[in-house]
Amino acid sequence: MSLNTPGIRPAWAVVDGDDQKRVVTSEEAIINGVNRVIIGRPITQASNPRLATEKTLEEIAIALEEKAKKTVEKNKPIRDSRKRIPFF
Repeated sequence: MSLNTPGIRPAWAVVDGDDQKRVVTSEEAIINGVNRVIIGRPITQASNPRLATEKTLEEIAIALEEKAKKTVEKNKPIRDSRKRIPFF
């Protein structure tokens, strides 16, 4: 099973008064755990769809890097500086 999320707007394509009721950026969707983002009009209705796709992929790559960093930090062991007392 995968989590597919429509209504994604790249940060560069977010506008006030969007007709979508629930809109999140690519970054927000990735941070929240989606497996696939569904991005339509920001690409298909762009004056340069190729450039829109490249900008969107760049935004997604940055979000994935940020998510990976947060995951590493979250899973980093906590160092205990207290002196260890041997257990007998």
